[in-house]
Amino acid sequence: MKHNWPTCAAGRGHPPRPGGDSAFTLIELLVVVVVMLALAAILVPTLAHALAHARAAACRSNLRHLALAALNYAADHGGHLVPFSEFARNTPNKSGSRGVNVRWSWSDDTPGDPRQALQNGLLAPYLNYAIDVGRCPAFHTPDRIRDFYENQNLAYPVDVHYGYNGLLLSERHGNFYGSDPNAEGYRCWIGLLASRVRNPPSTVMFADSADLMMGQLVPTPTLCPPLPVYAKDGSLRANPLPSFHGRHPGGRANVAWVDGHVSSEMVQAPDENRLGFLYPPDENRNNSWMSAE
Repeated sequence: MKHNWPTCAAGRGHPPRPGGDSAFTLIELLVVVVVMLALAAILVPTLAHALAHARAAACRSNLRHLALAALNYAADHGGHLVPFSEFARNTPNKSGSRGVNVRWSWSDDTPGDPRQALQNGLLAPYLNYAIDVGRCPAFHTPDRIRDFYENQNLAYPVDVHYGYNGLLLSERHGNFYGSDPNAEGYRCWIGLLASRVRNPPSTVMFADSADLMMGQLVPTPTLCPPLPVYAKDGSLRANPLPSFHGRHPGGRANVAWVDGHVSSEMVQAPDENRLGFLYPPDENRNNSWMSAE
């Protein structure tokens, strides 16, 4: 006699799962979650590391553009590097009249959007008036700082995250303190001759920079030396302020040198904000990488 015994595909004494055997049990689901968390723990730091290095590479590209712009500026100005400032008598100022000091990355007392300030600087024509080249992808300007300058109606370079070596700046023009703003040299500096730079491959031109303002890291357009620098008359020319920012992996800053090449260098004597100085490693603090002459 033939008997129709029940199948045991779903286990003896248990009814078949709805839809077949493809559903996960709770234990299987927990195992999958644990595996996914383990993979995330492995991959997330790797991806973050890769992203940080990609940002550093983009930053180095920006610095190459800035260095090339500065060298092209010198070629068009009798070999003189970018000066501290030039007086632009026809540029509108905040008071509604005309006449401002134009620096490498912005112009003083100029109304306008502070995020666009690089378009007002001496290097702007050599950068095709681009502004993104001044922004390091590893640095974010605090919104409070942007708002502060915008409320003052001043185009300070809040989104220029690189500084220029202050020791590449030369002396004042003979007519600097003249009374006629239309006269040549009024409020103007003379840029240092590139031919006077003692060691171009080892002299800083631009680098990742920052300063502290209201307890926050903010951009600063000038780099300072590790030790005080005095003028020939004995007056203080430059203070040793920590202005190099080790914002890239390993506490490193990207640097563009006077000969145009770019490298990654360790910031020396960094503080808790990764602000410090730049001088040769394994040496006592010195100005050898900053002093031009």
